[in-house]
Order: sequence, then C-alpha cells, then structure tokens
Amino acid sequence: RLKIHQGLTLSFGTAALLLCLGMAPVAQAALKTWSGGATSNYWSAPANWGGTAPVAGDDLLFSGATRLLNTNDIPSFNLNSISYNGSLFLTAPFSSSNIYAIVITNGVVDTSGNNTNNLAMTLGGSQSFSNQAFGTFLVFGGALNMSTQSLTFGGGGQINMNGVMSGLSNNAVTVNDGLVRFGAANTFAGPVTVNSGARQLVNADGVRSGAARDGPVDLLL
Repeated sequence: RLKIHQGLTLSFGTAALLLCLGMAPVAQAALKTWSGGATSNYWSAPANWGGTAPVAGDDLLFSGATRLLNTNDIPSFNLNSISYNGSLFLTAPFSSSNIYAIVITNGVVDTSGNNTNNLAMTLGGSQSFSNQAFGTFLVFGGALNMSTQSLTFGGGGQINMNGVMSGLSNNAVTVNDGLVRFGAANTFAGPVTVNSGARQLVNADGVRSGAARDGPVDLLL
C-alpha cells in the first residue's frame, strides 16, 4: 500500500489504475477527409474517413465522388469547419431529431459548388459561409441558429439559405460577394448588409420586419 499526503492510503492496484487513466491517449482534433470507403453513408463509420472517424473539434473535408450522400449519425456533434472540394454532395442528418444538429465554429467553404447541406446548425462563433465556384450553388436546407454570433457570406457563387435563420440577439449578416437567397421566414434580429453581390428574398420575411437592409435586394414572392 502507498501512503499519500494527509494520511491517505492507496493500494498499488488503485494507484496503477489512476496512472493508466492519466496516461490514456486523448483523440486530437484534426482534418478528416471523406473517402466513402465504408458500406454505409454514416459519419461514424471510420472507413468513410480513411480509417478514423471524426471527433469533436475536427475539420471535415468532403472530396472525391464516392458516397456523395453522407449522413451525420453522431449526436450533439461540435465541429470546427466543413469544406467541399467535390460536387454533388448531399449532407443529411440521421433523422429530423435536433440531436443530430451540429455546432460549427469556423464556417463552411465550397470550392467546387453544387453541394447541399441539410443539417440543422448552431453557430459556435462568428464566421463565414463561402461558395467560391462562380455559376454554381451551395444550399443549406436545415435551420440555422445564429445564437449571439454574426455571419458573413461570400465567394462569388450562389448560396441558398432555405432553413429558418434565428438568433438570440442582434446578429449582423453581411454579403461580401455572390448572391445569397433567403428562402424562409427568418427571425434573427440584426441587420443585413450587402457590400458586394446581392441578396434575394424568396420569402417576404427573409429579413425580419424592422431590421436594417443595406444594399441591393431582389424580392421574389
């Protein structure tokens, strides 16, 4: 038996267990690239990521043309970012339950265009969504909770925000390039500023009544 400070005594077995726990490897956040090598479309399948499934804080890159339909089956998942450098990916939740919504901290970048992300998302920080492929679209179909954060759009390609955008306080939305289409009756409180490019309101309530609207806008009812 081992005697510790203050008269505390531990058996060798307990001490060894504590040592092992202290030395247990911890998964490190990293870039995970979709390979589609599993027999399912699930994010939790290691073979879909070259052998190691993503963990909290990872950056996800969707590349290639294998298993374009991919499904987030990891509940309450926090990510750093999502990138697409291939086209025709369809990212979907395992079910409509909010447990398969994600928290994202550092944005979404699409360098190829013509991709769709239907995940419900919460912004974990102010960030940007970018479609860098001119003449293509990047579609977000899930609800977006901006929380207390702000969002910038850009990249030259078209971005369709089809889900409801909500927020807890003034959330500034900025369009720096390209075309952004707001397709739902959004409830976020902050202003929408267009520095370059344009915004389309497919829904008359795409920008909340009373919110500031700076820059060009096309209203499509």
